[in-house]
Amino acid sequence: MNKMKKRIIVIEGLPGVGKSSILNYFHKDKMVCVVKEIIPLDPGFIKSMSQSFYFNSDELKTKAIISSDYPIYLLDRYYASTLAFYWAYDKTYKTEGYKKAYEWYVKALKECRLIKPFIVVFIRITPQVSFKRKKRVPSNGSEVPWLNKEFVKYFANYYNYFYRNIEPHTRVIKFSGAKPLHDTISKIQAIINNSRQGII
Repeated sequence: MNKMKKRIIVIEGLPGVGKSSILNYFHKDKMVCVVKEIIPLDPGFIKSMSQSFYFNSDELKTKAIISSDYPIYLLDRYYASTLAFYWAYDKTYKTEGYKKAYEWYVKALKECRLIKPFIVVFIRITPQVSFKRKKRVPSNGSEVPWLNKEFVKYFANYYNYFYRNIEPHTRVIKFSGAKPLHDTISKIQAIINNSRQGII
């Protein structure tokens, strides 16, 4: 659904890839609307909070896009991360939340409560690097997902599954998170510039 001629660029990756720093850099660009993450920053998962809160987070991002008049939108995560979260959570803790999350994704796309992105920028780092950069001590059996080694591994692996099997036509550009941050920013700037000029 890009009949609106709005181009959505989503930045995805494990915690610690530099998403916040990248978005802060582009915040000064008056031609780019930066839509930051709006779920709780706490590394845990509030079990008492319903799934609808997390779905609503992505839908609020969509509303921000629809209600604004920018040509380019840069998002800190989007629905692929939400699906990855529930996939990893089910695998790690033997729950059954992913099915509902996937049903929400299908229905929300159909009803235009989600919009498929123009480009996904996926920044790759290993779970070990993620833990180190976020100064988190990993554990094999932690009840806190972002401290649980298995959860983070499943979360990272889901992206490959999603863009290979569910959205194979989504354009995904992969960057190494081991490179200096300014290199990644320069590459994203090039994507934005080329998008403005209609090159991509």
